[in-house]
Amino acid sequence: MSRYKWLKAFNPILLVIALSQATTGFVILGTGSAAVGYVHIGIGCLLVAGILLHLAMNWSWIAMSYFRKKEAPPEIGVKAA
Repeated sequence: MSRYKWLKAFNPILLVIALSQATTGFVILGTGSAAVGYVHIGIGCLLVAGILLHLAMNWSWIAMSYFRKKEAPPEIGVKAA
């Protein structure tokens, strides 16, 4: 499977994990359940691993967009000889 197709399948899974993390966080606030707290911690670990994998899969785009060398600005008011 190509990287693009893999990311297309993985991104919705990462979204579900993030929404689950938020949901369990709100449930903990409302109920204070220790069992939900353990689930919240487990989902948090999955979320961190998923984010790191997502960054690794997109690193070439990130490097190209944010870490490329800047071009020198054109000189204003200087005439070419």
